[in-house]
Amino acid sequence: VFKPGLPFEFLVVTETPDNQPVDAKVSIEVTYINEDFGEIDTDRDDIRTKDGIATFEADPPKKAVALSIVANAEGKYVEQMIQSSYSPSGNFIHVEQTSDGVPQVGEDIEFRIHSTDEARTYYYEVVARDRIVFSSYTRDEKFSFETTPLMAPGAKLLVYQVLPNSEVAADYLPFSVKGVYPHDVHVGFSTEE
Repeated sequence: VFKPGLPFEFLVVTETPDNQPVDAKVSIEVTYINEDFGEIDTDRDDIRTKDGIATFEADPPKKAVALSIVANAEGKYVEQMIQSSYSPSGNFIHVEQTSDGVPQVGEDIEFRIHSTDEARTYYYEVVARDRIVFSSYTRDEKFSFETTPLMAPGAKLLVYQVLPNSEVAADYLPFSVKGVYPHDVHVGFSTEE
């Protein structure tokens, strides 16, 4: 699903019939549909895949309830219809990682929150190994925290806000952390005479 009024990024994959990645020019057409099944708007763009992949970001209008994505490359095409997420009040949040790459344990990782409503208090929790390993809150759209060994090799960031009508708007994002193993371990054999 997508969240109306917030950026929606999707992955474009080009590959041969035997699943080998291939670089290609892909024409993308995204049509936004309202609740009466009428077309609101259409975005068109050409992208190039590298090693068989590329990303494309769409900006669905707030009144969109569905979108149609059509991708054309070298005479072949694929179409996907995606419905919008539902919120009684029409408020959504979307979280994205803004720091580059995969941090090592002890390094900071940065995120940004997009919201269709005015910024309030955002609560966030890091879940790894089936438990909450870190939690905090922020009033800013950008925030960061230091990664810990419990977050390696991967964790999920859950961000949510409680709206005045008691509705909860939430999003989550998996992220990776490189483990650091500072212990110097030696293995050997000894023979007794």
